[in-house]
Amino acid sequence: PTLIPQNHSLRKLQENPCNRGIQLIIWIDEKKNLSRTTCICPPSYYGEHCQYQNERVSLTIEFQSLSDSWSTLFTIVISLIDHSEQRIIHSYEQLTYLSVRDCKIKYHIYLLYSNRPKSQIQNYSIHIDVYEKVSLDYRASFLYPIKFLFLPVHRQALIIIIPGLKETIKNCSN
Repeated sequence: PTLIPQNHSLRKLQENPCNRGIQLIIWIDEKKNLSRTTCICPPSYYGEHCQYQNERVSLTIEFQSLSDSWSTLFTIVISLIDHSEQRIIHSYEQLTYLSVRDCKIKYHIYLLYSNRPKSQIQNYSIHIDVYEKVSLDYRASFLYPIKFLFLPVHRQALIIIIPGLKETIKNCSN
């Protein structure tokens, strides 16, 4: 067995005190050589040393459009919503998509829950709306429920096919 010296973990903390973040040195008084350090955390982490993981949805998404829409510029709004009466949007991301330019791109998005910890009794979904960017004509909506709420990170991979111009929009009441 390999023995690791006790001060090994202390040395690791001193090398990178911000875990997954970026360490900043803030100069308080340059003449007295007074400074303090702080950490800038990525969205998926928080805490003084970026030591805690945010509960989140890690979404990998690819879009495809039919041939009648290859040159249509789309605005796509991706939201993390709950199923309360208010349908609260916990976080969202807005993308611009052009099929001839972006057809091979896979987008990697983090959607964070607005509360820490997230409610275990609430249900959540990923809600996606697609609009034509120039005319703002509505094209489609998609809803994907979040399963296994006990997991801190929900990983989801989606391929979204944007409906063509000739497809009729069906309401739930039809």
